[in-house]
Amino acid sequence: MLRIFAISVIIFLILIPPLFADELFFKNGDIITGKLIKLEDEKITFETENMGMITVDISKVKTLSTDDRMEIHLKSGDVIFVAMGAVDGGFFAPESPEARIYSASDILSINRMEDCGPLPPEDMQSASLEQKRKTSGHLNADATLKPGTSVENISTGVNLDITRETGSNKISAAIGYLYGEQIDKIAQMTTPTQDSVYAVGKYDFCLRKKPFGYVSTRFESDRIADLDSRISTSTGINYDVIRKPDFKLNVKSDAEVQYEKYGQNDTTDLSASLGWNLQKKFSKKLMFVHELKYVPENRNFSDLFLTTNAELRSNLTKSLFWNLKVAMDYDSTIEDTDKANMTYTLGIGWDLF
Repeated sequence: MLRIFAISVIIFLILIPPLFADELFFKNGDIITGKLIKLEDEKITFETENMGMITVDISKVKTLSTDDRMEIHLKSGDVIFVAMGAVDGGFFAPESPEARIYSASDILSINRMEDCGPLPPEDMQSASLEQKRKTSGHLNADATLKPGTSVENISTGVNLDITRETGSNKISAAIGYLYGEQIDKIAQMTTPTQDSVYAVGKYDFCLRKKPFGYVSTRFESDRIADLDSRISTSTGINYDVIRKPDFKLNVKSDAEVQYEKYGQNDTTDLSASLGWNLQKKFSKKLMFVHELKYVPENRNFSDLFLTTNAELRSNLTKSLFWNLKVAMDYDSTIEDTDKANMTYTLGIGWDLF
């Protein structure tokens, strides 16, 4: 258990880029590392780790670089949303029109894009605020294997999700179907274990600059398990520690109320959880995702449920993609030695928008 958790933490730390990754290159040869806040009236506002917030005259700056996308207003009248890389004699904006090299004197103003809210599309070169609004949707099909010595479980599923981002808010919805079977290798018998449908709705809203809140509701029904309904409603706070075009890291905490009805019996449970989500894009076609969720038992925090997964996603074509996921569930309340369960999922999907 500790070894698996340590591996998760190591992955977490290795992939985190520096929090202060922007750089100012001065004409006298000095270099300052920090966070570019804005540029206006030919003054650069820059946050440093040691000196705090400083203001620099742009006439003293040879070039600058930032890994974050900025809203850059050029003196030519163009507006671009780009990250900037320093080169000799200026800075290079690879996503700007013609991917040209600009000098500091070409810039009218720079504004750091709001941290809470959608990033502009990756292929955006020049855009208005209206273009920041984005609708996305996916249709997925996958198969999951939970191996075992004498018994193994196999499940298949299909899922449709649609997300609408507007300004700092996001609305998402999903529906899906799951079917599972248990295979007894010794008795050579196959038994259905799951035949369920579900629907999910979620609303994310900006609270301040980085943290945002969310409210989510999920409905599920399972014919095999005689589950008439399971309704889970949760609310929580999600904080973007890092939010860049190629790297996202957020931590979250939430509380959930779950209602279940099996025939004439019903139960209501309350739980809380902590977790993180990490996404790293290695290229336009390949992305790594790592998630971890910790759910303590209500009466005894030493009893816990921990789930973690690592996933690779890759584009096959512009609209077609595949994913491979390895997940582990750990339940400390299980009496036998098999407290951890591993599952392996292979899926394929289509981008609808």
